[in-house]
Amino acid sequence: MASASPSVDAHEPFSSASYILQCPQVKRYSDVPFKFKATRFSSTLPESRLTGAHTVNLLLTCAIGGSAEWWVPLLRRLFSEQHSSAARVGAAWVVEAPNHGDGGVLNEVLLRSHYKEVFPMSQYGAAIKALLESPHMHSGDRTNLVAVTHSAGVAALFFAMPIADLSSNFSSIFMIEGTEIPSRYLPYLAHHVNAYKAYNKARPATWGSYDDAVKFLRTREPWKAFHPEAFDQLCRTYFTTTESGAVVTKTPLEQESATWADFENAFEFERSLEAAAGVIPMHIVVGAVRKLWSKKLEEALTVQHQMLERRGATSTVIDGAGHYIPQEKPDELSRVILDILVRMPTTPRARL
Repeated sequence: MASASPSVDAHEPFSSASYILQCPQVKRYSDVPFKFKATRFSSTLPESRLTGAHTVNLLLTCAIGGSAEWWVPLLRRLFSEQHSSAARVGAAWVVEAPNHGDGGVLNEVLLRSHYKEVFPMSQYGAAIKALLESPHMHSGDRTNLVAVTHSAGVAALFFAMPIADLSSNFSSIFMIEGTEIPSRYLPYLAHHVNAYKAYNKARPATWGSYDDAVKFLRTREPWKAFHPEAFDQLCRTYFTTTESGAVVTKTPLEQESATWADFENAFEFERSLEAAAGVIPMHIVVGAVRKLWSKKLEEALTVQHQMLERRGATSTVIDGAGHYIPQEKPDELSRVILDILVRMPTTPRARL
């Protein structure tokens, strides 16, 4: 089953269409499939006329709490700036986790009955795989396909399919502020997750008005550090209104916590990373402002990044950015991505 919701704005360098798709449950509690949203963005601008220009397509995944709309400021820049770049973005697909955004609303009964405490990141991977197998993603969208992943969305991609299938589908992978914590650091990650869950329990779950909800975000991390354009996108898509008139987050706070709680899959993620290193070109992008992780978890990330770099991964640090680089520094991230895309090999790679 799929339904599409097109959106075209004459002032945008792109058009978009959102689809509600289905994927099976990784942990089968019933025959009810998960629903999730996938959005296709495509350029409305003329193709680059630069000699040697080539086209790539993107598949983007979201951080915990994120949605397709959070990527709009970056995509706007990628599509706008490509007229002077030797790399052109043809289509960009954003896959949302089934317990986030519209999926969180559509799957509410299933999530409350079976996934209230832990939501497996592999289920997000199943959604990615379902999109790649969907007829809505035609063969042209799969040619020179590059993954742009953020935070927990990095792990979701690696859970989507075996490494051999990843390498046959994707020309390269951007890992933006990924959560690639080695398994021996799990006790420190568990402490971090517990602190995050406690924070979610303490923060407001409802507001009397939309303005009150926006005021809350404007004074809290990480949202207050968002670029104004990204903050506007956040406010217009992060909330929904209940039948009683209360304003709540579209993604239930318990589902943000439940996604964090899947940290034990760090073992599988670590194995997948090690298997992919040197097989799929990887580009690590991190922010210079280090606030999210503890000292021990920073050490863990450094260990993993050094391992990946020894096996050929590139690494870029963006000044002034924290964990939410796509929302904090869309201009700087766009330039980094386009610069790397220009240098990528242009041999077409598409799954048949």
